[in-house]
Amino acid sequence: MQWDEAAQQHLAQATLDYVKGKTKNIVLQREDLIYYGSWFEIANQFTGQFFWKNLNLSYVDAFHVLIFATAIIGLIFFYILVKQLLGQNTALYGLLFLLFSPRFMAHAHYNSKDIPLAIFSIIGLFCLYLGFVKQKWLFVLLAAVTCGLAVAIRADALLIPTIFFLPYLSWSYWGKKAVFNKQNWSAITKEALSWVIFLLFLGSTVYLLWPALWGKPQLFFEASNYFLRHGWQSNVLYLGKFYAGNQLPWHYAPFYLMATTPLAMLTFSIFGLWDVLKKLKAKKQIMKYGLILSWLFLPILISFKPGIVKYDGVRHYLLIVPALAILAGSGFSKILRKLYHSWPKFRIFTFPVILSITLLSLSYETFLIYPYGDSYFNEVLRTLIPAHIENKLEIEYWGTTYREGVNWLDQNASKNAKICVPVADHLVQFYPLRQDLTFGCGSDSNYLMFFTRYTYLPESIIKYLDNSRNQPIFTISRYNSNLMNIYKL
Repeated sequence: MQWDEAAQQHLAQATLDYVKGKTKNIVLQREDLIYYGSWFEIANQFTGQFFWKNLNLSYVDAFHVLIFATAIIGLIFFYILVKQLLGQNTALYGLLFLLFSPRFMAHAHYNSKDIPLAIFSIIGLFCLYLGFVKQKWLFVLLAAVTCGLAVAIRADALLIPTIFFLPYLSWSYWGKKAVFNKQNWSAITKEALSWVIFLLFLGSTVYLLWPALWGKPQLFFEASNYFLRHGWQSNVLYLGKFYAGNQLPWHYAPFYLMATTPLAMLTFSIFGLWDVLKKLKAKKQIMKYGLILSWLFLPILISFKPGIVKYDGVRHYLLIVPALAILAGSGFSKILRKLYHSWPKFRIFTFPVILSITLLSLSYETFLIYPYGDSYFNEVLRTLIPAHIENKLEIEYWGTTYREGVNWLDQNASKNAKICVPVADHLVQFYPLRQDLTFGCGSDSNYLMFFTRYTYLPESIIKYLDNSRNQPIFTISRYNSNLMNIYKL
């Protein structure tokens, strides 16, 4: 269970009450939730309840089935898209790198906001490419609906069509040019009609699937503005310093993207990027390679905007990871071809040796952090910070470690114990626990449990830890770094 899940389930139920006529307005416990679309949360509510009540899955796992299924669908479309753009080999290699991207795949199990956006970016860009570049009307319509599904989750998903249309317009001018030929009225008419269909069905999908807009359409513009200017109630630990969310250095996003990408994937993506830049310089396949670069760099460039809020590491940039995987797959394919032609005597060994080394490296990286992939940092970062990463960066920020912590307490805590959980205490209610154990912070607490997001620890707890020689009786750790601690008080 991660930090935001309870709020997202509450959003789904509040919206359902409104749609069913039980309430006249969508009544929410948090003001900011009104700026989020609810259709995916509602779908997750139905599927979660079904798997929990009818198939006897645990409550937590039941509400993750739809999210993971969505991720699987996205991986399939990723392969299809990359095969369309760069061929089957690059598609297979790119899929391999995406599957072994620890943070992406960890979030694919429980993140019902950022993972659907990443997946709909893949499907949306695929449909946009076939609809506008290959001029297939059905895919123009499908692109509008897919992008609408994403925007109806979060308004800032308008970035998805923007990622596509920036290189598309460049290609239209520098590549095919027919659209800009004033005498080619047929091409102009077809292009204009495609845009009208796309915008019409995009807007209709967003409106129909976002019930909060039914009584207040202007909420969409308020939500768009919210994601550009909203505040953040806490500080962010970044490179050993505490920052307000809107005052982080410009390099926060690119740093996290590089530090949370396995070294093998990062290395091959650099080779892939170099090859793409060379081809664009030669004005070869502007649309294909421009799309990949737009997908990779546009979200990062937006993060450079002064005052924009950043937090939770790479979580808000997960839609970039597929683009990075494409570059890694392209770079891997390029290197294999070069080695194949450079060492003809060793051709029979080149592919299996390079592939085996890469797979072993990626597998080892996944194994080291499992099952806490959302805390992954790569080999370079771990070399620079060999221990206690939690004192420099937020290595565990969403509370997924509480599942193991509550299970330990259930088996080992003394009878009638009271457990203090000062950070995200709402998460513990979703896990089974002995009836004699209770939660609460006070002088009569017997245990202290928290994951190491120190910006949320109360000052009194920090002072206790600083002044006490008490050592944790249970710790979840990776990379010589603590993710979660339990103390006996």
